[in-house]
Amino acid sequence: MGEIAQRCWDEIPAHFPHVEIDSFQIMPDHLHGIVIIASPPPPPRPDEERLIGVHPDGRLMPTGRVAGSVGAIVSSYKSAVSRLINIQLGTPATKRWHRDYYEVIIRDPAQHMRISDYIERNPAAWLRHQQGA
Repeated sequence: MGEIAQRCWDEIPAHFPHVEIDSFQIMPDHLHGIVIIASPPPPPRPDEERLIGVHPDGRLMPTGRVAGSVGAIVSSYKSAVSRLINIQLGTPATKRWHRDYYEVIIRDPAQHMRISDYIERNPAAWLRHQQGA
């Protein structure tokens, strides 16, 4: 399963050419990764249906994921990993992920370095935590 998750991560730029991948770590029960939006996502196709919803304050707003957005990238990644794992295990339609994800906008090189270091050190910290240290 980890190899599938890694392969799908490595393939993100092939599906989202405006994206670069960075630090990535597969954990026993979650993963960490940095995606870099290197350029604006492609504009929506003229024939692409835009769904409109009503915000609680009454404003009209688009619903669903914007093509090329972080939400679209994460959704596509999770879907691909789930599909391939379910094919391998013969478990069609089995859910593999929590519904949501946590994102942080990295605003400067120092923050990028801190988050990359955290991702790199996370397996050892997770193991210490599991061992009660």
